[in-house]
Amino acid sequence: MDFTQKTVLITGAASGIGKGTAQAFLDRGANIAIVDINEDGLKTFLNENAAHSDRLLALRTDVTKSTEVNQTVTQVIKKWGRIDILVNSAGIYKQAMLVDMTDEFWDQTQKVNMYGTFYFCRAVAREMIKRKNGRIINLASIAGQRGSVANSHYTTTKRGVEGFSRSIALELAPYNITVNCIAPGIIMTPIFDEKILQERGETWLKSIPLGRFGQPEDIAKAIMFLASEYAAYITGITLDVNGGMYLR
Repeated sequence: MDFTQKTVLITGAASGIGKGTAQAFLDRGANIAIVDINEDGLKTFLNENAAHSDRLLALRTDVTKSTEVNQTVTQVIKKWGRIDILVNSAGIYKQAMLVDMTDEFWDQTQKVNMYGTFYFCRAVAREMIKRKNGRIINLASIAGQRGSVANSHYTTTKRGVEGFSRSIALELAPYNITVNCIAPGIIMTPIFDEKILQERGETWLKSIPLGRFGQPEDIAKAIMFLASEYAAYITGITLDVNGGMYLR
């Protein structure tokens, strides 16, 4: 797939799935706006790809603040004139049992995972509507489909992202804008710390028919498919990328 002259905005691009996706699009010719609150991670990505600095724009952004989101979108439009593809990959994941969960912990998870997706979709859709074209890919999760212990806060946001995406897919379809979700399974990113892997890694691996954990590149390939012309007639779906761990 070739994305030359396409402009892609990716949130959560300093690490994990977001970083892997940014690298994949960059390698295929796209202009990339990498967005994250982790400024050091953004600088690292820029340093690793200094040869392509003309096609990169790094913007430190707190996705929970709509004013910052709007400013970021404006900066991308100012540099490249448009946004062809939006990938909402920003998210946080920390476990907590219901009875131990604080209001602040619950709220922060909602704000990053759900509000951040909403803010960027709203801001970018306004620009895409003007051009009557665009691709939006939001990151859901296997957790939003099946639930798991100590993850009620996270599960709620990821299920919410799916419902939100289906609804706006209907709203934006008349403007030739597609909206789809990717639901990753167990992907080896910094979100999983060593303690979690020691406790659950073996059990998780046994539950994956393909016999391995996913890598960010696996998700990036699925995202690129949904962003490509091959998926021009696909909207409102959730594409499961989990190695067969959960079938529906």
